[in-house]
Amino acid sequence: MLKVASFNGVYILIKIAIGAIMSRIIADYAGAAGMAIMGNLRNFTQGIQTFAILGIEHGLVKYAAAYRKDYIQLKNYYKTAWLLSIFSSCILATILLLALHVWFVYKALQILGHPRAYYGWLIALLLITIFTGILMNYVDFPFGSQAAHLVLASIILGLQFYLMMRLKKAIHA
Repeated sequence: MLKVASFNGVYILIKIAIGAIMSRIIADYAGAAGMAIMGNLRNFTQGIQTFAILGIEHGLVKYAAAYRKDYIQLKNYYKTAWLLSIFSSCILATILLLALHVWFVYKALQILGHPRAYYGWLIALLLITIFTGILMNYVDFPFGSQAAHLVLASIILGLQFYLMMRLKKAIHA
């Protein structure tokens, strides 16, 4: 028990130190407004996490107390809870990622006025990347899925950066 407590204490200290360093960096570069945005983002992600796990932790505490002697039954509850939380988190992340990209494409079309086919590639690459990510998770890394996933994600990030620079230039022009 002492080992677990000491590892947990070290983990918490490292997390606090990294948080303080990151807060200082954000405060230096983004100022008060950037700190407020980061706080809102942190609250949003915590809310999403709470929604994604669907209140499973409360049920696990109840069943752990009720079935503490029946190891097999308790293991089945933990396994089911683990799979449900992973599945719900993946579905929610996919929905949020798609919604973010649809909003990004909408803003880009609204401000830059590019033809819609230009952004169709971005959405197609995003869907293929999500598909390869699902393959990696549920089909135990079929040949080439990880490489395809990383290459497509890199291309998407490059396209997004390019489009964001174009949007920024168009807004300030």
